[in-house]
Amino acid sequence: MDDSQVIGTREAAQQLGVSVRTVQLWVEKGELEAWKTPGGHRRVLRSSVERVLQQRAGQLPTDDGEPIRILIVEDDVTMQSYYTALLNILLPQAQLILAENGYEGLVALGRVEPKLMLVDVDMPGMDGISMLRSLEEKGLGGAATVAVVTGLDEEQLAARGGVPRSIPVFSKPIGIDDLRRLTDALTDDVVETVK
Repeated sequence: MDDSQVIGTREAAQQLGVSVRTVQLWVEKGELEAWKTPGGHRRVLRSSVERVLQQRAGQLPTDDGEPIRILIVEDDVTMQSYYTALLNILLPQAQLILAENGYEGLVALGRVEPKLMLVDVDMPGMDGISMLRSLEEKGLGGAATVAVVTGLDEEQLAARGGVPRSIPVFSKPIGIDDLRRLTDALTDDVVETVK
């Protein structure tokens, strides 16, 4: 194998837009093909990096022929980056769609059919609760698993009209274990209530 077919972890991280540690984790999980040199340096197959990039772009389908799309309705750029980083680890083949408020979320929902929606509550314009009410009234998003992730407590949510009982609510930031349960349900095609 010639040197043009392999790259180091730093170059792989730059191409994938993730940290070197994330690349190392993906190698350990077998999501990137790599090996260690006698000096202890990892060498990653360039074709493996290209495959992950194609998966992330939604170019490689899931078993049912459709890419796994996740809609994140969140106005905070730091939280958007947090979701992106976690989901790149948990479900690198997913196609992420970002919306900054409820209006953008509804528009995105009309364009794509996400399997999972993570919705913030406190956003400018249309907030998350108004978006969820609109979804209920119009019968939209029925095929998607929906979860609310918010920094508001129960009293603050109740003061805004509350979140529908069928939708799980997580404190912001959602932990990796809770997010893993949500994404595992997508890949297993299992509908489950996560509490």
